[in-house]
Amino acid sequence: MPTSDELLRDPLLKIERARHHINNLQSRVESFLANKPFVLMEKHRRRAGETDYYVEVRERIPTELPLIIGDAVHNLRVHST
Repeated sequence: MPTSDELLRDPLLKIERARHHINNLQSRVESFLANKPFVLMEKHRRRAGETDYYVEVRERIPTELPLIIGDAVHNLRVHST
């Protein structure tokens, strides 16, 4: 019969791998946001006396960010045997 340490080895390795992905994601998101990829804009409409707000996208979200999120989630999922 396997010991508790043996039973925990694989799940703990997967959690550690997920942490790696999450740390990687955090640094890439910080780098992406440092470039100010989104700007909040406003437009005044004098006749209506209203202000419209919208977000101007200056840089698209890098394609690897959702992939990193998927890898982290995959490593954190519950695996039934």
